[in-house]
Amino acid sequence: MILKNSRHEAFAQHFAEGRTATEAATLAGYSERSARFRGSKLATNGNIRARIEELKSRASEKTVTTSGITKAWVISKLRENAERGMAEGQRAPAIRALELIGKELGMFVDRKEIGLGKLREMSTEDLVRLLAEIDSETRTAAVH
Repeated sequence: MILKNSRHEAFAQHFAEGRTATEAATLAGYSERSARFRGSKLATNGNIRARIEELKSRASEKTVTTSGITKAWVISKLRENAERGMAEGQRAPAIRALELIGKELGMFVDRKEIGLGKLREMSTEDLVRLLAEIDSETRTAAVH
């Protein structure tokens, strides 16, 4: 659903296109001076995050519709590559294909270790950005 605040909607559109939070904020009309802070703050807003995910999902669906490539097709091709790699003794491509299939199926989790010392040294802006990243990763993992 389109956001009522036009700058929030513009931010979500630009962010969903792959722009950084700072770039999206600037393009949405925030001053360059405050764009980094505003972008970080907007990226953690629940309504805006939901809109970004909606826009990304629509773009993904459109790509699938126009290209005919589906998740099932990609997984089947990865499976073929894994089977062929194992049969031909090419372990590296086979392992990579299996890794990608496992990630798609939610079998593996990328872990990032952050010590408390590093957190204490981070600026408020960096902490807000980290929280946005964690929130995004959590939502992505919940979908899969």
